[in-house]
Amino acid sequence: MAKSRYSKNLNVLVPLVTYFALTNNWLSRTPDKIADELLLPRGDVSRVLEAFDGIFWEKPDGEGKYFYTLHARYAIRPSDQRLDEAPKDPFEIRMAIHEALLAFVTQRAHAERTEVHARVAAVAVVIAAVITAVAAIVLGVRSS
Repeated sequence: MAKSRYSKNLNVLVPLVTYFALTNNWLSRTPDKIADELLLPRGDVSRVLEAFDGIFWEKPDGEGKYFYTLHARYAIRPSDQRLDEAPKDPFEIRMAIHEALLAFVTQRAHAERTEVHARVAAVAVVIAAVITAVAAIVLGVRSS
């Protein structure tokens, strides 16, 4: 599978991070339920949840479905809390998780875009150097 890019998936990553960080209704949800609540395409939500497994925690339900949440939210849950229960963490913690993950996702997207621009600039420099070399050779041949 090709490496998923943050910059190409921001339109789904930002709502998912925001939803999971700030919701107080569920600790975890299935991709279809999340997509329906956020009015996002189900396929996009499933793909992003699976592709960014460093952000989203996955738990099979034993019936072929998967529940997802943020690794950070799962890590701080009480050990006796069921996945279908409302989270017990305070709003300040949820907000801190949201801010940190949103900053991370947007910084990664920015870094990817900067990398692409740097590659394009490098290719342009090489092309300009080749054109300059060819022009120098042509001028050298003509002047002889």
